Amino acid sequence: MQESMYKYLKMGFVHFMAYPAAMKQDNKVILDSIAASCKDPYFTAIEVMKVVDVETRKQVKQMLDQSGLKVCFAAQPVVLGGGLNINSADEKKRQEAVVALSKELELAKEMGSEALAFLSGKSEPGVPYETAEKACIKSLRELCDTAAKMGLRIVLETFDTEIDKKAFVGSSVKSAALARKVERDNFGLMLDLSHLPLLGETSREALAAVKDFLVHAHVGNAFMADPKSPAYGDQHPRFGYPGSPNGVQQLAEYLRGLFEIGYLGAGKQPVVSFEVKPLPGECGDIVLTNAKRAMNEAWAMI
Repeated sequence: MQESMYKYLKMGFVHFMAYPAAMKQDNKVILDSIAASCKDPYFTAIEVMKVVDVETRKQVKQMLDQSGLKVCFAAQPVVLGGGLNINSADEKKRQEAVVALSKELELAKEMGSEALAFLSGKSEPGVPYETAEKACIKSLRELCDTAAKMGLRIVLETFDTEIDKKAFVGSSVKSAALARKVERDNFGLMLDLSHLPLLGETSREALAAVKDFLVHAHVGNAFMADPKSPAYGDQHPRFGYPGSPNGVQQLAEYLRGLFEIGYLGAGKQPVVSFEVKPLPGECGDIVLTNAKRAMNEAWAMI
């Protein structure tokens, strides 16, 4: 496409994936990488997770406020790191997840985000799908109602169900059916190109299924060729990683699909974010630049 992509989208990236030390609350890495990101004109959006240190969080907020970047807030690391499960059949565990995510809503508001994104819990052995779905919907409704009072939206990201994260909400068809039952105006789904190969879905199949509920899009890669590789599963290796399923062609197909379902279009600027991560021995800055080059080439192809 000859027109600028910025006419159609907010180009973002998941900060704590590109700079994994930030996930470990390395305050120097957080401040240095946020500063560099705020100075990078390629990006018009950024996705951040909670910063535990109060003073560091204040400095991050000051930089983000100056930058003009659209800020999105992610609680996926909190769910995964804390083993939270909004679809647990154990009511105590379900409530614990809702309480923890309600606290994340407060941080999302503090950082200037319009939404809180997270994923479902793992599927529990022996629990019927209908039971887990009922618990998941109950949790999402509670969180949506809390978020609505704060002027925020809830975004549930679909993940793999069998290979790595083994989340309850993954299949695009089932995710759309669940989303329809949530019945809240401030609820939507996030789809990640990285997860589609892990789910055995094509871009067009997945996007067509979730089109009525899609409010956020990620682009990235996965790897399934060798279970012994550090890239195996949902590790978001760079585009074109040897033996991986997603490169420029697949990114272009995904972007075409986003236009076809109306997620991208004239007068719209929704977020499309890179979720890429350096593997051991790799550099986050270089992996991000790889993603920019892939995006530039893919955009030129659509």
